[in-house]
Amino acid sequence: MHHLLDPMMRKGSCKKLFITEPSSCGRGRAGGGVRSNMKKEELQHAIAAAREAWRAARSDRLFRKEELCVLGSDITAVRHDRLYRELKKRQRRFAVRIVHLERKMNRMRSREK
Repeated sequence: MHHLLDPMMRKGSCKKLFITEPSSCGRGRAGGGVRSNMKKEELQHAIAAAREAWRAARSDRLFRKEELCVLGSDITAVRHDRLYRELKKRQRRFAVRIVHLERKMNRMRSREK
């Protein structure tokens, strides 16, 4: 059984996945922000982990889309599906996280020279 079909995994499952440990960046959210004292290797590891999580979110979203299409839903019904929208938001959050981490890495590289 795929984990998206399990009712215990569906409800709020995206909120339990964090890329880095909670930071003290002042935002007040667990897992929010990028630590300012990350080293280059830690940043590379965080980027790789975020990309892997993005790929997992994408495959889950596409699986849900295919599942709904097989059941006979049109594209409008698929886009209005609560789980599909949650997975799309999750994928977008990971994409933003990747961009922020890569921006931090590029700044670090430019300051080395």
